Amino acid sequence: MNLKKKKIKFGFGTYGIGEKKSRNFCSEKSRIYFLNKVYEEGVFFFDTAEDYHKGFSEYLLGKAFKKNDEVVIATKISPINYKKNILQSINESLRRLNRDCIDIIQLHWPNYNVDDLKIIESLYEAYSMKKIKYVGLCNVTKKYLDRFLKLSMGKLKIKTIQNEYNLFERSVEENLLNFCKKKKKKFSCLQPIWFIETGE
Repeated sequence: MNLKKKKIKFGFGTYGIGEKKSRNFCSEKSRIYFLNKVYEEGVFFFDTAEDYHKGFSEYLLGKAFKKNDEVVIATKISPINYKKNILQSINESLRRLNRDCIDIIQLHWPNYNVDDLKIIESLYEAYSMKKIKYVGLCNVTKKYLDRFLKLSMGKLKIKTIQNEYNLFERSVEENLLNFCKKKKKKFSCLQPIWFIETGE
């Protein structure tokens, strides 16, 4: 799918659907059926991560949409794997997702113990091998994003920024949202619908 021509207004986060505790009362087949129903209702963007239940959420997406090129999948690399082999991490996600190329590969959190230039080089290698189409950053500040963009020097197609944004967490309004707009980066809301537990 050409993401430049496709407007994504909302998507489906897959953390919950891979929840291990729910395996006792929700079969793998039921979860795959549910994902397909979500797609049938008009949702074609799915967000996941290798850290979501040890890759089980990715695995479910791979089972549900193995032959569906209309589905856009964004997955995330765990910060602990920035030190190791990013390419290996991408390959493992590709295997679970049953895909030859990941639409958007995201860095789940910044890892200040790893040189960002090395991360950029590894991502560019994956891009050159046509294993990824676009790059996304998650849980970042404006300062970090600005620095990362400058370090990448246009080598990477950085498409999306994902941060928490809801009625109770609005810090991105201070400067990050405007900066994303200025740099023409798409902003993806993490936990857009949140709740408060109350009790007596």
